[in-house]
Amino acid sequence: ARALAYAHMQGVTHRDIKPGNLLYASAPTDVRIGDFGLALNVGAETTQITGVGTPAYMSPEQIREELVDHRTDLYSLGVVLYQLLTGQLPFRGANKYSIIYQITQQDPPPPSTLRAEVPSALDRIVRRAMHKDVTARYQSGDEMAQELIDALRAGLGEPRREEFGDADKFAALRAMSYGQRAAMLGA
Repeated sequence: ARALAYAHMQGVTHRDIKPGNLLYASAPTDVRIGDFGLALNVGAETTQITGVGTPAYMSPEQIREELVDHRTDLYSLGVVLYQLLTGQLPFRGANKYSIIYQITQQDPPPPSTLRAEVPSALDRIVRRAMHKDVTARYQSGDEMAQELIDALRAGLGEPRREEFGDADKFAALRAMSYGQRAAMLGA
């Protein structure tokens, strides 16, 4: 949420927040956002191309091909949080049209209905992040981050982390020679 807040302060809306574009290193505060290929720079004089992103993580306004701002990223981060808490996406269907309908017309079940150990504070945070009305969502990544921190302090416990995070894995791969990478991949 704070990494998004930083991007948003720079005038950048990512428009494709999903697990594959969020990386972290073993240090708990080292979170990185990758793949800015669909990003929108609000300071640039360009026409906004609409309808871009990964459907399962898109906000209702993205699906309706409306103009978007930083709050669309916060919606998508809410979807990622939902998936982290439950192990599944909030909206699932046989095809993308079913998912698109659900995103624009239905509210997902609270994460705690799928995993009873999810605290009500996280249900509330996910619900607000994924609110269909952009004015009812978090208005900044810092605001969302603060509520997550407050929930953690209220008794959610320490976050469990891998000792070797995604960013570390990519750095290790970059440091390998071509022959080492090929041997590791069995090529």
